[in-house]
Amino acid sequence: MLSITACFRNPNRLGGVGARERADYGVFYEASSAAKDPRNCTSHIKGKPILVTSSPDTSTATGEIAWYVIHVFTGQEEKIRSFLLEEVKRLHLDESITQVLIPKEDVIEMRDGKKKTKTRVFFPGYMLVEMKLDKATEHLILNTPQVINFVGPKNRPQALRKSEVDRILGRVDQGKGTQVIEVPFELGDSIKVIDGPFKDFTGVVRDINLEKRKVKVMVSIFGRSTPIELDFLQISTDIST
Repeated sequence: MLSITACFRNPNRLGGVGARERADYGVFYEASSAAKDPRNCTSHIKGKPILVTSSPDTSTATGEIAWYVIHVFTGQEEKIRSFLLEEVKRLHLDESITQVLIPKEDVIEMRDGKKKTKTRVFFPGYMLVEMKLDKATEHLILNTPQVINFVGPKNRPQALRKSEVDRILGRVDQGKGTQVIEVPFELGDSIKVIDGPFKDFTGVVRDINLEKRKVKVMVSIFGRSTPIELDFLQISTDIST
């Protein structure tokens, strides 16, 4: 899994985020002397994938266009992106900020025997910005509503390495042609068979094969617990119907 090391040493730099909001977003601060070393600089976003930035990219020193990660309020990514794009146009910064990206992927969701496709953000709370770092662009990012900070040591913007960018963008490109299956049941869940020769039988999930989209269920047949293999679309977690 990709990782982003996020360092927020000074709570006052969090764009007005109070103690409760910082707790909600799972931001923890280090006060030890080890914090002076960027390698020890970490932030944990509970239940979220975390991205890793390594040593600074040389492009930041030359003023070249590079990719940066910004930490934002989860669930507000689209609003932030729209605001940034409008401000870039208004301030004529089109050549300095060239892309604002919210990495997404298509997911197949199995609900009550029906297959639905939805798009989800796969790095909630993070966005990628391709830009030339200078006072104007940094000021715009940090003063955008609901942006917490740049991801980097000591709150300083740190460009992603090309290999890191390629991995993230590669996953975005793969997501356009590959769909991820999101299964609404887990091992041990009670289910009801809604299609096939065992329709209306109830049972317990014992094995899930994501690759084949099959599930093994233990059902009671003639008083004996018997394993049967079913397709994801043949079962439902709603056993009341």
